[in-house]
Amino acid sequence: MNRRALRRLAPLAAWLVCAGLVPTRAGTSPARHDVLPLVLEPETRWSFGPFAFESEPEVEGGTVFVAGRDPTGRRALVVLDAERGRVQSRTLFPSPVPLVFSASGERVAVRTAAGRVDVFRVRGTRFVTERALTEPWISAPRLEDEELLACALFRRRRVVQVDKLV
Repeated sequence: MNRRALRRLAPLAAWLVCAGLVPTRAGTSPARHDVLPLVLEPETRWSFGPFAFESEPEVEGGTVFVAGRDPTGRRALVVLDAERGRVQSRTLFPSPVPLVFSASGERVAVRTAAGRVDVFRVRGTRFVTERALTEPWISAPRLEDEELLACALFRRRRVVQVDKLV
């Protein structure tokens, strides 16, 4: 990936780094960043269960995505309404590893196996397969607007793979 493409993807204060298995935006900046104190205790608006969470929830628009195990022990990606916590979709995956995902717009990319990332378009209550990436080893996916970013092992070298999804 050339420097111009990297500058377009990441602001000056952050840059793409493959940290472990996940491409992240990390780094330092000479700019001063103030952190505001939490004034009020968080309010519980709704809860969801029973579900064994294996990921952090990700909010995209008015939707919450979360991965984990359902009561039967099967791995699932659950889509919830952010306002009320109502289940919009629950998709089961026969994955031997915890699901790792990234959502952007109406797409979600899910690492469903050690060497596979599937990209889905969310259509109402179901996921429509859009494409799949397979490599001997591939990191957790990261969706940024219309691009899919992932670190992959290619000829024993780690490379950043960027795919246009349009």
